[in-house]
Amino acid sequence: MLINKRIQILLSTVIIMVFVIWVFDSVMIDKEWRLYMPELKEIDGSKEKDENVVVITPLNYKDETKKEIMKTYWTSFHTTLANYPSLPTLYERNTLIRYVISSASLFPCGECSVVSQKLLRKYPPQVGSRKSAMSWGCKLHGKFNEEFNLTVPTCDDIAASYIIGSEDSKQVANQNDSERSMEYAIQEHGPDRSG
Repeated sequence: MLINKRIQILLSTVIIMVFVIWVFDSVMIDKEWRLYMPELKEIDGSKEKDENVVVITPLNYKDETKKEIMKTYWTSFHTTLANYPSLPTLYERNTLIRYVISSASLFPCGECSVVSQKLLRKYPPQVGSRKSAMSWGCKLHGKFNEEFNLTVPTCDDIAASYIIGSEDSKQVANQNDSERSMEYAIQEHGPDRSG
């Protein structure tokens, strides 16, 4: 009698789980494991996974508005990269990658968003250091401007234009970088016990 009761409970649990999985898979989530959101639009009706581009903002803006949006976006982008740590932690690297990918999808100009996402697939973020991130960001900006027939920015001394703060705050940032360097050396080689 006890075994029969256990089998009934197990069987009913399995049936309920199969039903829940079926409902979740067929009703709640589309083929790409994304919740249905009508405001997300696929561009060009492309169904290939590497060609999907998500645009959250309108596609059509007047040229003056589009140029102002681009200028503001790239200022924010370069400021973020210029103030990125020289020796980023794994968490900081992952955060920057997510920021770059998200900002491309959220670019407040749909046409610009499409171009940004395609360029990110071709030129993935380089987040190993501030210098590599800034160099990559400047080159990405150049490729973006080529797509829109705009002037390509020069990458010379781009850091000086976008680092935030006074000279004192820049010195503190450099000091923090040297402290991080010491921490990395200790992590890689272990503490000095030669004493």
